[in-house]
Amino acid sequence: MVRTLRMTKLVFDVGGTALRCARWNNGRLDARAAAESPGVAQRDADDDETRVRAVTERLTALGREVAGGTEVSELGLAFPGPVGSDGSVRQAPTLWGRELARPVQLADRLGAAFDGARVVLVNDVTAAGYRYADELRDFCIVTVSSGIGNKLFFAGDVEVGPQHRGGEIGHWRIDDRADAPPCECGGRGHLGAIASGRSTPWHLQQLRAGAPELAAGSRLPAAATNHDLVAAFRAGDELARAVVERAAAALGQALALLHVGVGVERFVVYGGFAQALGDGYLDALRTAAAAHAWGEPSDWHARIRAGAADDDSGLIGMGVLLDRGSDRR
Repeated sequence: MVRTLRMTKLVFDVGGTALRCARWNNGRLDARAAAESPGVAQRDADDDETRVRAVTERLTALGREVAGGTEVSELGLAFPGPVGSDGSVRQAPTLWGRELARPVQLADRLGAAFDGARVVLVNDVTAAGYRYADELRDFCIVTVSSGIGNKLFFAGDVEVGPQHRGGEIGHWRIDDRADAPPCECGGRGHLGAIASGRSTPWHLQQLRAGAPELAAGSRLPAAATNHDLVAAFRAGDELARAVVERAAAALGQALALLHVGVGVERFVVYGGFAQALGDGYLDALRTAAAAHAWGEPSDWHARIRAGAADDDSGLIGMGVLLDRGSDRR
């Protein structure tokens, strides 16, 4: 009797807060594991190699846990930063903070840990987009979580430009003031610093100073977390609503620019911050986009939709890419 060796495909979603891994099996996710991202603790380390090695080692441990002793044939890695045409990575503000001194071949490192398994490495938002690419074809996917990112898809494939710089609206500078909020990349006034989940403390500080009447009637604590903000927003707290509307206004302006600039008609919004806030956030985003675009405001109710109500888009999209045999970044 000849025994067939089971070959395993693993998919990873790398984030600044958590690292996640799952097995991709016949078009679905089955076994899973997750761990805290070492990037949170390593972000200010002086040694680039220490930061990279910490991520690689933790991903390797997760993968071996999920594989459960089976031989791994392919790995799909969704990475939170630009991926070069040669598969190298250098920038990942939510993971590493400052830019690495030189590019790193992260795919090669992870593949070597799994006996030379094939590795497909793409940007995390690119990966998430492939979950929806067969259905929507032409669209823009937008993540609103600890940062802001996007990718444009045409005819079911991502378009990022020859230098793979497309889809980084989170680092579009929209506030030129010297005291604009800092971005994790080291800049100031970037969209990600103003419209993501990490912008909450800054907006609260600004509103408490400039609109004390809102603060006086709010139940939000002085050091409110995003969990506090979400609960207050859903309960109708006016200060919480003002914070959310300010964040949505900045992103809505960016979506309007994408629409009038390239003609994209559909936007899929996903990510922990957007998902937690729910339909009220999407409505604020639609209102802001309509105010900065050309045409009927009502069109934006159809243009902006929520992504799937789970945290699996990056993992599923990576599985789709593995099945395609693609290395799109």
